[in-house]
Amino acid sequence: STLDEPFWDVCRGVERPVMQPGAGKQAFSFDAPTTMRNASKMQRACVLPKAVLLEGAPGVGKTTIVEALGAALGHKVVRINFSDHTDMMDLLGTFLPAGQAGEADADDDGGDNTNDADPAPAQPE
Repeated sequence: STLDEPFWDVCRGVERPVMQPGAGKQAFSFDAPTTMRNASKMQRACVLPKAVLLEGAPGVGKTTIVEALGAALGHKVVRINFSDHTDMMDLLGTFLPAGQAGEADADDDGGDNTNDADPAPAQPE
């Protein structure tokens, strides 16, 4: 069936991942049957304009294959580790108003204002 074939063989315009010399941190081959199947599934998932969540036991190669696939295809990989303590605000960020309630920040230029906060007050000795 179509799902048994590597994604790059059945979908026009999808490249077969091949590591270029110096592209990754270490040598990596997509030729092993399980690796080829997993890489094909990830490429199939990446066609959709949604994030891809990989889950599984530690040490099975999830991060390694994603980093190698990203390097082989020339894409940037963003890694986010989830745990029981990961909060939604860790993923989305948070807004911290700088002025009085209801007022906008006077120097809000749409840029990164991470250094705009007042320094922490000195602790009494």
